Amino acid sequence: MVNKNKLIINKGNYLENAVMDSHTFWYKSNNVKKLINESDLVGFYKENLLDNAIAESTALSNMHIYEKWRDFLHNKTMPDLCSVKETNFKCLKCPYRNMHVNYCLKVYNITPQEFFDNRYSEPINVTKKITNQQFKSWFKEFINFYRTTPKKNGSMRSTNTIVVYIKQIKRWQKIMNREMGTNYDFASSIKIKETQTIIEPISPTDLQELSTAILNNSAELTADPLSAKRLKAVYFLMLQTGLRLNEVCLLDKNNFKVLSDYTGELKIHGKGSKKRIVGLSQETVLLIQEYLKERNKNIIDTKAALFLNSKFERMKKNSIIGMYKRISKKLNINFSAHALRRTSASLRVVEGADTLDLMNNFGWTSENVAKRYVHSAKNIESINKQKNFNPYSANQKLIEND
Repeated sequence: MVNKNKLIINKGNYLENAVMDSHTFWYKSNNVKKLINESDLVGFYKENLLDNAIAESTALSNMHIYEKWRDFLHNKTMPDLCSVKETNFKCLKCPYRNMHVNYCLKVYNITPQEFFDNRYSEPINVTKKITNQQFKSWFKEFINFYRTTPKKNGSMRSTNTIVVYIKQIKRWQKIMNREMGTNYDFASSIKIKETQTIIEPISPTDLQELSTAILNNSAELTADPLSAKRLKAVYFLMLQTGLRLNEVCLLDKNNFKVLSDYTGELKIHGKGSKKRIVGLSQETVLLIQEYLKERNKNIIDTKAALFLNSKFERMKKNSIIGMYKRISKKLNINFSAHALRRTSASLRVVEGADTLDLMNNFGWTSENVAKRYVHSAKNIESINKQKNFNPYSANQKLIEND
């Protein structure tokens, strides 16, 4: 008897392989060797970012923006500005940047190393053929696309995310100017107001429901006892301290210190390789200790990382992001790691923290960023007060005083 399920699976694999092999087919049909991979093309840019004292975690988390910009420029410049058209070879109208690069190796009879040594020189590089005005027009088109186009999950990118896009392309512009001796300034053509009137934290009712569920029902939200204790430790740590995702993932056990009064401290490797110390409440210390105790329950734990994933390796950002997404879906409460950071900062202001407190605790070097949270908390407080404002009774008080 024929297994219909097996046929469906085989058909799915066939279609998947067909898509995967479309690039291989292009290389074979055009007699082009694939000597340079996509990862090779972005490596040099990453090194330049690190040379500018940008933390590796920051460079890696923003590489996708550079890749989008690179692919956008390839689609804009090809085939009109294709340098191959100036040779005896045929322009193949390469659909992807990587294909064009490998075809250039064949056209100019050069090695991959020679390509990288001359990647900012003509005829390999066509950037010099693009005017500053043209770049300005394309840059606006690029930014406006991501401003107005939803992400895969249907949500729009925040103003802060678009600001990161602009900053990333400004870094690219700076590297191009340095490597090619140009004076492009197109990336300064768009200015987005980086401050927002109100920074939306998680609502008090949602936060109470979320925190209660994680504290009391973590076993129902995770797969095993260790994952449950890790969820509680990570969630309440991030809520209390407002740590960034990268900062949580980079924590080692020797960064965690318990004090004599059962509170604690954490040494943080923050953004831009800046270090700071954050304070931990007794409750947060206890949750971390319970997680570490569970880790050592059945094995001798020699791992340096404070938090491990299901494979017993250092926890990565995607593990936390995925964990929070699953909980959001189960509880029907929309929250994220960054929402916890915003909420933590806002609640600190409610408890009396000033701008300097926020800069020290959350690792912000800009006073303006910290002020945004202070102003936001004050705005929310004013709105809540207005909800209880009765102009008639207020006016009556004035009459009585008169």
